[in-house]
Amino acid sequence: MKKQKKIINNDKLSLLNENAVLINFSRGEIVDEQHLIEHLDSRKILKYVTDFPTKDLLKRTNLKNDVIILPGINFIAAANMASSLEAKIYFSDIDAKTGQVNAKNIEDCIRKNNLKKIKAIVTMYNGGYPRDIKNFYKLKKKYNCYLIEDACHAFGAKYIYKKKKFLIGSCKHSDI
Repeated sequence: MKKQKKIINNDKLSLLNENAVLINFSRGEIVDEQHLIEHLDSRKILKYVTDFPTKDLLKRTNLKNDVIILPGINFIAAANMASSLEAKIYFSDIDAKTGQVNAKNIEDCIRKNNLKKIKAIVTMYNGGYPRDIKNFYKLKKKYNCYLIEDACHAFGAKYIYKKKKFLIGSCKHSDI
């Protein structure tokens, strides 16, 4: 079977509106990244989500010395990615009963390490159960940082916020 390459090209990207979120889980070279980068730079596309960022996309991410907080239980890929981009990584404790990180764990990490300027907080819904979303969202607002959901275990999971249901990964209360 012949692999399709760059089928999401400039013509197709031009059809998207400025609020578009392009999600790519193909693991192949399906998106023409040069044109994608041009659309992101010109704000013709709001966000791009992928589970396999390439070196060209990563080069655009400058995290050198930025503070990233990760749960103590996480996949090594998240820490490796932040480390390769020279971010300062801090690991928060997790709740001993649930195995999940919660907002209190994050606050404790911030206080214990005297962190001031936080670039991103990464959550992980271990076992597929989204927890503490309301309080993570409050932290995102309080520290004016990005909130990244590592939702690989929670594909299809939903949560309730203000009596409304949301899908994990919808980026309604997180950035990525």
